[in-house]
Amino acid sequence: MKKHPVVVWLCVCFVIFTCNNVPSAALDEDTIRTWAEEFGEELWNLGKVVTKSTEIKKNYKTHNTQVHPKDGRVLLDAIVKNVATMLNHKMDAVKCIMAAAEDAAEEFVVPPGKPKYVNFTYYSAKSSATFIDGEFWNHTKDEPNPIWYHSLYLTPDPHFYGIPVNTSHSVIHVPTNVYDHSVEALPSIMWSEALDEVFVQNYKSDPALSWQYFGTHAGVMRGFPAISWRQDPDLFDCRSRNWYIEATTCSKDMIILMDISGSMKGLRHTIAKLTVSTLLSTLSNNDFFNVFFFNNETHEVVPCFKDMLVQATLENVNLFKEGITKRLPLSTTNFTTVMVTAFELLERYRVMRGCNDSEGVQCNQAIMLVTDGLPGNLTELFERYNWKNNNTVIPVRVFTFLVGREVTKVREIQWTACLNRGYYVHIHYMYEAKEQTLKYIDVIARPLVLQGTVHPISWTHAYADTTDPKVTDWLAEVMDNPDKMEQLLLHERNKGLYFSQRKEDHLYIKEFDVEEEEEGKFQAYRLMTSVSIPAFDRKTNRNNQTQLLDGSYLPTRIASLLGVAGTDVALDDIEKRAWPYKIGVNGYPFIVSNNGYILIHPDLRPVYQGFLKDNYNSVDFCEVELLDDGRGPREFSPEILQLREALVNHTTGSTLGLKIRYHYDDMKRVASEKHNYYYAPLTGTPFTMGIALPEGYGDFTIKVVDTIKTFQQKGINIADYFTGNNWKIHPELYCKYHHAAHRTFLSLEEELLHFLEKMSSPDWKWSEQYEPLQEEVDPDTWTYLNSNDCKPDELVLGSRGSSVQSTLGGGGGMLAETWGQNQCAVHPHPLFCAEGDKDLMQLLVFDAQITDPVFRDERWIFRNKEEQELLEIYNVTLRFVATQSGLTRWEHVQENEDSVIKGAEFGDLHKHTIEEAWYKSAVLQHEIEKDSFVFSVPFGAGDRDDILVTGSHAIFPRDGGLEAPGSVVGLQFHHSNMRSRFLSITSKIHVRERCPTCTDTCASEEWECYVIDNNGYVVVSENLNDTGRFFGEIEGAVMEAMKIEKIFRKIPIWDYQALRLDEVIKITSAASILMTPLYHLGWLVQWVIGEMIWLFYQTSLLAGGWSSASPFIPVEVIYEDYELGEEFEEDSSREERERMEE
Repeated sequence: MKKHPVVVWLCVCFVIFTCNNVPSAALDEDTIRTWAEEFGEELWNLGKVVTKSTEIKKNYKTHNTQVHPKDGRVLLDAIVKNVATMLNHKMDAVKCIMAAAEDAAEEFVVPPGKPKYVNFTYYSAKSSATFIDGEFWNHTKDEPNPIWYHSLYLTPDPHFYGIPVNTSHSVIHVPTNVYDHSVEALPSIMWSEALDEVFVQNYKSDPALSWQYFGTHAGVMRGFPAISWRQDPDLFDCRSRNWYIEATTCSKDMIILMDISGSMKGLRHTIAKLTVSTLLSTLSNNDFFNVFFFNNETHEVVPCFKDMLVQATLENVNLFKEGITKRLPLSTTNFTTVMVTAFELLERYRVMRGCNDSEGVQCNQAIMLVTDGLPGNLTELFERYNWKNNNTVIPVRVFTFLVGREVTKVREIQWTACLNRGYYVHIHYMYEAKEQTLKYIDVIARPLVLQGTVHPISWTHAYADTTDPKVTDWLAEVMDNPDKMEQLLLHERNKGLYFSQRKEDHLYIKEFDVEEEEEGKFQAYRLMTSVSIPAFDRKTNRNNQTQLLDGSYLPTRIASLLGVAGTDVALDDIEKRAWPYKIGVNGYPFIVSNNGYILIHPDLRPVYQGFLKDNYNSVDFCEVELLDDGRGPREFSPEILQLREALVNHTTGSTLGLKIRYHYDDMKRVASEKHNYYYAPLTGTPFTMGIALPEGYGDFTIKVVDTIKTFQQKGINIADYFTGNNWKIHPELYCKYHHAAHRTFLSLEEELLHFLEKMSSPDWKWSEQYEPLQEEVDPDTWTYLNSNDCKPDELVLGSRGSSVQSTLGGGGGMLAETWGQNQCAVHPHPLFCAEGDKDLMQLLVFDAQITDPVFRDERWIFRNKEEQELLEIYNVTLRFVATQSGLTRWEHVQENEDSVIKGAEFGDLHKHTIEEAWYKSAVLQHEIEKDSFVFSVPFGAGDRDDILVTGSHAIFPRDGGLEAPGSVVGLQFHHSNMRSRFLSITSKIHVRERCPTCTDTCASEEWECYVIDNNGYVVVSENLNDTGRFFGEIEGAVMEAMKIEKIFRKIPIWDYQALRLDEVIKITSAASILMTPLYHLGWLVQWVIGEMIWLFYQTSLLAGGWSSASPFIPVEVIYEDYELGEEFEEDSSREERERMEE
């Protein structure tokens, strides 16, 4: 009779005692084996009986399930097309805003009289009287002025996360340091009112569109939908946001020179620090920079960044902001030395990047000089270092910031800027620092404005919406809404039943009160990216040419930026369109920027225990894809580096057969398997999209016929397969209405049934979320560039030599002359069930047909007495099934009082199917031993008395010798019953005749017996407090001995995104990989936080096993991993194993 293994390993740890100086007798090996076989066979039978896995397998066979090979390249092409269609519509939206803004500004006529006395009323984000659902609500300290400001009438909108908004018009935000009725501000407030029409039109065309906005060069921002801003104090200025800066300045190299000579003491030094800090805040991940102190000597602000430019990641910028506060003014000034240092450093980078001074693409470089005056003329220095080709080329712009009220020799510092294509400002007081500093953006954008044709589109890196000032306070406020509060309470009440820190961190961030040093409440967050495009002031720019006597024209080099249009895009919306059900379990989509940073990846973990990490949007691809080749920290594998280079360079291709180590289940479990990577660029963006498919089971998929049409023809009601209340669907898939106003539903399941009913109609048609352009639009009128718009000519400072490397906004340029308003008038179908999602709906109906007969009853009916006794021994409470299409069903076997009291159904807690840890583990285990269950308990659950054991088993339907993962079945039962049964079995002596002296069992005080899961976590122990703990923590010496005996092998896993919560500091940087000195420091200071992750070797005692990890220890130095190997690995050296694997 075949013995069916279960992934529960019986491990007896030897604790030798002496009695009267005589060692205790050893337990017989055959006894241990007999216990393991009896316990394992019983658990296997329990799993089969409860889950009815055999019946489900028969159903797959009865319905002639088809298994087809999965072509990764074809799948990727379809996904890229699906995602690109959505992104193109977002880009279309900002183009519409830009075109409308340019038209409105050009046609606008400034009314006569002083702005203060102009009779004009508008909606103010800060000053309008506000009514929410008809009730007066006003957060401003001052009484609203009805003469200047309309009242705001807002209603909570689920599309905008429950924030009160008004989708019929926009609202104006004016920075605190800008007077809204000034000559600069009021005209832009007035003409931009025309943008409301295009805002509303965009929203109707794309109901998935998020916040839309237009920020002017004066700092005025018009945003849609209308919202009341709650930030106090209000420090927001649209001109300092990444979407504004990246759209106007392209990538740049910047060196900031901060004067700390003796004359800079007092207020001047304070203004200088504020100026430098503001300059640093305008940098993004696309920029490279350094900051130098200078007096009679020149010093780097951060000494370890010597003679180099560093990438402007948030971590690096914060490091420099802290550094500028650490030096006090002293001594005299030597301007020549510091200027030469800056020019030589920039020149070295131009040579390194291939930026030719006379032809081809030029680097965008600038020196920002912050001082209280120049002692003399620096013309000779400029002639030598910056005036090239007979003064026709000036590769470095010089901007001068004169600080202080009483200054001398102003003329010299003015000419320093003017002679080097820069700009001069004088900052008298602290309150002027931000406004005056931001003026450099308009100047550095002039080459872009002067060419007047191409409007480059830019995309930002990922950011959390809780960092967006317009919604930060609202996102915390709306958590008190009944629906959100119910979700949070459900999470809080039941997280002990399934708790995953990763799940919590994926949903919530904690609000912290810095002043009170107290931890605040949970609030939901989302990761976003923004797309933006610059708009040019055509009225000012139309006379940029002066006609000469010979009839030719000479550029006047005067140009004005009108502003920047933008919109936000939720990364979840992008990820949904990557069809995770087609990619399959343990596969995943990812998106990488032209900097190598991940925008979307399953291992992107921006939050840990409520903390938003500093480096969450600069995590490099190399830091999340780790080759299983035994390399140490920062020793990135050549294969991964080559793959990264292909992604950064926007290429199309594939990389096959890479053996990757990856973690899951809160980094406490790890798997090692081969992955196949397929990737292609998202045209018009700086992003490259890819998919990773596990080799083997990831190469095949279940293909179903048109089940919906077949049911129609046979007169079968599809809804009959979705009866009762014991089923749930994945929360982020399936058909939707564009607007909630079209139809509201109490649940996702009700919405699904509604659409299934519609699909049963003969006139049903599949409709796309994003329809193609209207037929009358000629696609040839759409002109996109493959590089960000800083084109090289004698006036324009270009990108870095690579069209992809130049900026995150690479791609998506649009010729202004070809733009027409008809592209903005697309009106979608009221609902969408895309043709691309048709396969999902067909598979869902098929899965419902397969599983429905086995889950018809909501309560278990015992078939015989033996079955009842077996289930009562373990006190089985529930059984379940989850499918590839996102369907989850469950059935209560015996009532679980705790779950009833807490109001938690299995489907509410585990509704993400292929993303659940027990689903992943079961599929991985199938590759080792098909006839096996994976059992686990919550980590660290020893102090609880309501522990449930979860077991899962993967079902792979077969067809013509091929198989693919179709579903996972499972069960839950009480841990106390399992423990009692284990102790009962291990208290028997089975082989007395072969070992007459064997008198001890696990009931003896001399022995400690454990049941350990396939990941090294204790499932059963005589000491309840050990439940859910890593075995190596309890018996480290035994674990080490098993490693020596090759029961385990150690694998390091490096967490480059970790936090040291004991000091609440951030300790890693994605930029450190390739672009900053931290790459070199990593070899010397390997302080990356880690865990011990263990994977079993296969042994004669255990037929199969897989991955695991130890509990998270925030102050550990490295992760280390132990893995069960293949059979040949037991007696092979490491070198032999590597050769065999190759």
